[in-house]
Amino acid sequence: MVKEERKIIKKKLEKFTLVSAFEMIYEESCDSKLSPDFYNKCNDAINFVSKELNVTHIQSIMLAILANSDGAQSLYDMSSYTKCSPIRFRIHKEELDDLHYRHFVQWSMARCFLEYCIRDEFMKSIIDNVPYTPKKYEDYTAHDVYTKITKWIEMLKRNEGLYDDIVKNVRRLLESTRHLTFSKDLLTSELNNLAVMVILLTMMDKIENNSDYISSSEILRILPEESGIKSFIFVLNANTCILIKRGGWKTTPSMAWLNQTNSVLRI
Repeated sequence: MVKEERKIIKKKLEKFTLVSAFEMIYEESCDSKLSPDFYNKCNDAINFVSKELNVTHIQSIMLAILANSDGAQSLYDMSSYTKCSPIRFRIHKEELDDLHYRHFVQWSMARCFLEYCIRDEFMKSIIDNVPYTPKKYEDYTAHDVYTKITKWIEMLKRNEGLYDDIVKNVRRLLESTRHLTFSKDLLTSELNNLAVMVILLTMMDKIENNSDYISSSEILRILPEESGIKSFIFVLNANTCILIKRGGWKTTPSMAWLNQTNSVLRI
């Protein structure tokens, strides 16, 4: 690319703000089927968003649609708006989840399935035309982690079909907050995903309801059969905070992950 061409491209990109770029992408994507013609028209706007936010082209389009929508949108809503087949967006679900992980969007559950919306603080930065600095995971506290997981579990209670998504995000959140004893101990306990979810459900019930035990029926009500919960045999080790007795799972009084020296399993 020659020097003059670089100057022209730079000049085109400089004329955009996130607001104007999102507006153009949103308007042109309507009924476009995301055709080559659409990409030709919005090439500069898409490149600007991608460069500004360090996101892919399809992430730029999804952000533009979400930023201009009145409420939360599902993958199906986005495919309907653009007149694309639903699978066109489903194959990019991982990239949408990445935007959630990076604090650009957040999940919601308004119609019994997963929807996405722009985070308020990101929307404010778009409108004010100022750089967006999301909260870093290294700044998270145990309370931040617990609050996120609690929200996800409440969503799981409403739709067990979200189990795989929530397990994946719980694992990713714990990996990103290894500086916390809470996360580190769960990750180093050699427990599988199902065991971690059982521990989190038990802990949540203890904190929210001050319960000594959470019943097996409550665990079975929340976790889907496909998770393997019905055939789950919970063998405890020194790194867990759960006692299993007849009548349910019990959290230890201290809630300390590493203080247990013995485990009890009674059928």
